[in-house]
This record gives sequence, structure tokens and C-alpha cells, in this order.
Amino acid sequence: MSSFDQYSCILSVHVEHEYYGDSLIPVELIPEDQTAMYLRKYDIQVKRMNNSWNLYSSTRTSEFFKEDNEFLSFAIKPLNNTFYFVSAQVSSTDQGCKVVEEAVGIPRRIDIAVERKEVTVSISSLSKYFEYIVFPTKNSLGKDFTLIDARRMVEFDSPQIILWENGEKVLQFLSKDKVKLTEKSAFNLRMIEKSKFGERVVLSNVLRPRPQSASIYNPQKAITAYYTV
Repeated sequence: MSSFDQYSCILSVHVEHEYYGDSLIPVELIPEDQTAMYLRKYDIQVKRMNNSWNLYSSTRTSEFFKEDNEFLSFAIKPLNNTFYFVSAQVSSTDQGCKVVEEAVGIPRRIDIAVERKEVTVSISSLSKYFEYIVFPTKNSLGKDFTLIDARRMVEFDSPQIILWENGEKVLQFLSKDKVKLTEKSAFNLRMIEKSKFGERVVLSNVLRPRPQSASIYNPQKAITAYYTV
């Protein structure tokens, strides 16, 4: 592109994702072979700005380009594995934009009619139960623990005593409802020990389970974090 003064934006493709919010989404839009050939032929440049991909063309070639094409195709390539563990439905309400999925929540490509000026592709995030597996030490066996969120955004059932793979007794905390996965959240999770003397905080900064940490007991619906108290 010799000068931005000679070019104008003929198409803007915006991708939004519930999990990442305003953060940079780890995906790339890559022109499919035939689309890439036409972009080179008419010297059309693709530039990313945050979560938008803009196509720039000179006024001299843009009309010829539109006459020579009906739609543009872009592969959507995730740049890390987390994307696969947080993505749910993919959609676009824009007429002239078709999303082709590789699997539910995983877009393979988008086809966009050339007459479109702007399109938005929306990806919702998954909801999962939060599960915590707590390994009690000898000194904490039989004590009364509870898991709370100080901001009351998520609630947990009373812990269940279950057998771990080696026969060890562990505590299992499970959220009452599924939680919408987001990269940033305002959760303030704490583990409390209750006794006849009152309550004390044993873990003050309980982290959320990682999206890729599937539960061994319910891998499709829950994600798990592990602690020792």
C-alpha cells in the first residue's frame, strides 16, 4: 500500500467474543486461496486493528474487484488452545455473511458478500460448573469447610466426601449453577473453616478453574481446580 490517502476501506470485519470482551481475541482471519488471489490481483490490503480486519482498496480498482467477485472467504484460525475450551455458538446477524463451523463454537471460515461494507461475527462463551477438589491434610480431616464468593456471583453446594483415584478421601465443591466463562471476572472466592469458636479464612484468594481443566467426574459440563488445606 503506497499511501493511505489513495485508499479507502471497502470492508470491515469485526469479531467479538464473550470470553475475551475488549481484549485482543487470539484469532487470525486468513484469506482462502481464491480470495487471496483476487486480493493480490487488485492490490487490496488487509489490515488488523484490535478485533477488526479492514480491507483497503484504491478507488481505481475497487469497482473492478466487486464486479469480479460475489463473495470473499476467510479462514478463522485460533492462535491458542484456550479458544477451543471457551467458545460456544458462532453467529452473524448481517445479511450477506455466512459462518461455516468446523464444530459447535469453532468457526472454520466466513463467507462475505462483496457488497457488504461492514459485518460482525459474534462468538458466545461456554458456561461450566465450577468444581474444586480439596485434599485435606491430617490436621484438617473432619473439619467443616465451606467455599463462598464474597460478591455472591456464584454459590456452592455443601462439600461432598468422595474417593480419589488412590482411595484417598477428598472434598468436592460444586457450584449450584453453571457459570459463564469470561477472561476477566469479579469473583472473590474464599474457603472458610467453621468451628465452635467461629469462622476463619483458610484460603483467601481461591482462583477460578482454568477453562481447559476438565473435571474427571463430569468433563463435558465442569472445570476443576485443586487445592490442599
